[in-house]
Amino acid sequence: MKPVACALTAECGQKCSLLIDESGCLHSFGQEFIGSSASEPGSRGVLGHGDDVKTTLALPTPLPSVRAVRFCGVAVCKCHCLALDEAGRVFAWGEGSKGQLGLGDEGREGRCYRTAPALVSALKAEPVCAVACGAAHSLALAASGTLYSWGSGDATGHEGRVVSGEVDTRTSTPRRVDALREVAVRALAAGPLLSLAASAGGELYSWGEPDPKTLGRPLAPK
Repeated sequence: MKPVACALTAECGQKCSLLIDESGCLHSFGQEFIGSSASEPGSRGVLGHGDDVKTTLALPTPLPSVRAVRFCGVAVCKCHCLALDEAGRVFAWGEGSKGQLGLGDEGREGRCYRTAPALVSALKAEPVCAVACGAAHSLALAASGTLYSWGSGDATGHEGRVVSGEVDTRTSTPRRVDALREVAVRALAAGPLLSLAASAGGELYSWGEPDPKTLGRPLAPK
């Protein structure tokens, strides 16, 4: 097996992969995710190469709009991606209809997606050191130990508001996870419907999908 590129770090999604080479250049390859139903329409732009890109990239290809940026971290899920540059800035692209891009345009008529990396300006106040993606939510860890999340579902860790009789947890801009306000977070991870955070003291916190087995908690007695 021959190497396809000289990579510093890499991350795999369902149909798209990202890698950062030794110079900090961000590459992507794979396919645009195409949903299978009206309720899952798929993403537009998960490869990050702009409006005119083909639906398939067979080889790692630099993202043209951010060729001058040096990246150090990436995260990818089914329909959206995040990238972290050496200055601690976060970029997002792909599907954003659930607010998972953090760009403030969830639910807006028209374009709720990005075909190329866009700066998450709400996180510019302090440098970020790690990012993670779930199916419809995103996480970012600031260098100070503060954890931010945005998107949709219980995995954001935000209390919902009642809309038309149902609890809506969506937020399209990053918000601090208040339940961890007093915790210095040092590591994070995200699954499709759940989130994890590890503290400086070695404590592990989990939230999201209401399944004790998934969250690493004891099962209730039958």
